[in-house]
Amino acid sequence: MEGKRDGRGQGIKPGTSVILMDSDLKGKVLEAGRKVKIELEDGLTIDVEYGEFATTDSEEEKKLIHSAYTGSVGEKGMNLSSSKTSPNIRETSPNSIEVDLHIEKLPGGRAIPAGRRLEFQMECFRSALRSRLRHRGMKITFIHGVGDGILRHMVCKELEEVFALRCSWSSSPAATVVTIR
Repeated sequence: MEGKRDGRGQGIKPGTSVILMDSDLKGKVLEAGRKVKIELEDGLTIDVEYGEFATTDSEEEKKLIHSAYTGSVGEKGMNLSSSKTSPNIRETSPNSIEVDLHIEKLPGGRAIPAGRRLEFQMECFRSALRSRLRHRGMKITFIHGVGDGILRHMVCKELEEVFALRCSWSSSPAATVVTIR
């Protein structure tokens, strides 16, 4: 039946641990149907839509963390980022990655005309960030260099205005650090 949505195809079942996307509230799924009934840690029961929470089961979390480094999720190996704009990503710790946005470090970056390089770098930034938005607590360091500060300014502006994430700078002004919340 079109429009009907339930948790069977989503891997959501009673007992699944979840975290609400707009807060740090955690709970367990009680029922999964058109909406999902969640019992929060404080005992409060709420109904939420499917896009309003993320699973936090240890097995699911392992899959998500693994996908942050491989660009794929689950057994089907669904690619989460475009190969054209897949940046050079390096794991620095189990829940932390570095994304180098220098044009020469990006696949195909040297072939991009000078007037289109900034937009190409921003698309690589967006691709890396979007594919990891479900990874609560992941720290991503975007290396953009010092230069004139144009790329840094655009990265921070997009983090704050589009993705609603707060950014900070490392000990060097050449990198912007963001933690997915």
